[in-house]
Formats: sequence, C-alpha cells, structure tokens
Amino acid sequence: MGRRKTDFQNGPKAGPRIGKRAAAVLERMRRKGVLLMRQSSQAPEAVNGGGYLYTTHPDGRAVAPSAGRMLIAAGLVVSRRDDLFSELDGGGQLYALPVPE
Repeated sequence: MGRRKTDFQNGPKAGPRIGKRAAAVLERMRRKGVLLMRQSSQAPEAVNGGGYLYTTHPDGRAVAPSAGRMLIAAGLVVSRRDDLFSELDGGGQLYALPVPE
C-alpha cells in the first residue's frame, strides 16, 4: 500500500501531486514565511536522502529528505541561488516559495 498523495492545488488546474509531508512543509512556508534549507552531509539520513539534509530556516525544524527533494523536483520551491556553485548547478542552499507574477 503506497503513500497517499495530496493535491497541492484544488480545481481544474491542479498542481503536482505531493505527499503529506511535503504539503505540510509548503503550508508551514506559506503561513510562517520560513525557507527550505538544503545542506550536504555525510550523515546516514543524508546519504539515504541523496546526500542532503533538509530543514526550515530560521526555525531549524527537520524536513524529511523525500519531502525536500519532492518540493525542489516539482518546482514548488525556487532556489535563492545563494551557494558558491549556484551559477554552475542552478541549485542553492535556501529555497523559497515562488513569487506570484
């Protein structure tokens, strides 16, 4: 039995389907204005999570690696392009909600 996915948006233009943990992180980002922080690490949970640990900034709450990766891969958060190699890999350490156009 797989995890149940939830719609990020409701209605005819529904967004990508994401897990409950990722949806909870998005809601916390929206309500509290926190950012998603990605840090490379050799810790076992980071190795299992693609080499990164995820937390919210500035409150430091842990984010499941699968939720952090899902939010970034789905384009639901955008890089602040604030790391040393962001020009090369397009990544960053901090990710924020996209600014509405």
